Amino acid sequence: MEWYNGLACVTYKELTDGDPEAEKVEDRPVMSVFTYRNLTTRGDISVLRRACYGHPALISFRSLPLKYREAFVAKYGDPEKMAKTSCLKDLVITDVKAEAFFSGWQKPNGDHLKPEQIRTLTMNVSILNALNEIMTDGLTLHKALGNFRSPSEAWRDMAKSVKELKKYDRYRHTLPENYRRLRDRLESYRANGYRDFSSTPTRGT
Repeated sequence: MEWYNGLACVTYKELTDGDPEAEKVEDRPVMSVFTYRNLTTRGDISVLRRACYGHPALISFRSLPLKYREAFVAKYGDPEKMAKTSCLKDLVITDVKAEAFFSGWQKPNGDHLKPEQIRTLTMNVSILNALNEIMTDGLTLHKALGNFRSPSEAWRDMAKSVKELKKYDRYRHTLPENYRRLRDRLESYRANGYRDFSSTPTRGT
């Protein structure tokens, strides 16, 4: 799932992957390969990008017939929400310099941070790095959010995506959920770097 030309798109694999005989809805394909081919041949769905080396075919989610949209949401979730989170996840790369900084940081009493605190603070920084890339690069922002009306709307959407990351153990963090506080947190981090977190190492926010 990703944004393409301002539209939430899904892939051929996402539509056809699964076992037709599976008991659970999430294990079945959204549609069969035969159905997909018929829909594309008749022009009943919009293929916005053809498959090419390294890039899957992208199909406009809104162009799918209603029953397939409902089947997709039942299997994967709402792609218009998921695509935003997916783009953010793809850009989150562990900041090894931040990890080294927090590993060597000492509290006023001389104690070092616990491994879980180091992991959380490193993830906070790694997510802010990804967020900074999205919010400062027009093409990346368009890919993450599609068409949006204002900077505040973009921040609201990204705050929701940051919140969604908490559902995944790998991306566990303590960044603010409120979009204004998240925006301020990024601005503070831009100004102060890793040390912006060192004054409140156990919270990370």
